[in-house]
Amino acid sequence: MIVYFSGTGNSRSVAFKLGREGEKIVEWNEDLAKIEDERLGIVFPVYCGDMPAGLIGSLRRAKISAKYVFAVATAGGSAGRSLNSAAYLMREKGLKLDYAACLKMPDSCIMFPTPEAEKRKLLDSEEERVSKIASELEAHAEKTVAPKKPFGFGTRAMWYLFRRVAGKIAYKSAGAECVKCMLCVNECPVKNIEVKDGTISFKGACEDCYRCIQSCPVRAIRFGKLKVTDKTYYKHP
Repeated sequence: MIVYFSGTGNSRSVAFKLGREGEKIVEWNEDLAKIEDERLGIVFPVYCGDMPAGLIGSLRRAKISAKYVFAVATAGGSAGRSLNSAAYLMREKGLKLDYAACLKMPDSCIMFPTPEAEKRKLLDSEEERVSKIASELEAHAEKTVAPKKPFGFGTRAMWYLFRRVAGKIAYKSAGAECVKCMLCVNECPVKNIEVKDGTISFKGACEDCYRCIQSCPVRAIRFGKLKVTDKTYYKHP
């Protein structure tokens, strides 16, 4: 079984490429309560150097049983402490994270867009790089990392800077261009968006996965003062 969290499609693509024929591949949701399989894969993006907070919470609450566990992080830069967090969460369940890997992919954050040439190179080489990981998993290879408690000081500091200091731009809103298509409401992985008093409203559980911003057909959703441009647009093809 492979469980994945994906904002704009990188981790979803990797999860399905890693899956064996007939293997259950499920998108993370808050109701994930029980995971039992011979092998468990966890595929996720890296946000401010760690795993998505909602995924961390769900894995902590879930009953998990597996003989071989692997985690693959997709990141615009490095894995940070995300894989260490995955190892820590498995240790809490009395399990071992047998294999950990990071796969560099184009960044969906509109503050730090991946240059077009590098984006193309990463996507063109994705199949080959994922196939290498899949081969290692089939051989039950071991690539371990030291367990570390999620959301250490460095991660908390990065989130603070990202959300509160960097020009105070971290507050999402829908502009006048919004056509109320409801795509963002229906697609938000943490159900953080609703229609309130006739307008799109954002609550307080945002993962900053950028799915809403990158999916909006009229580019109406702002990240503070920032909007998606041709340069900063990215969804996995």
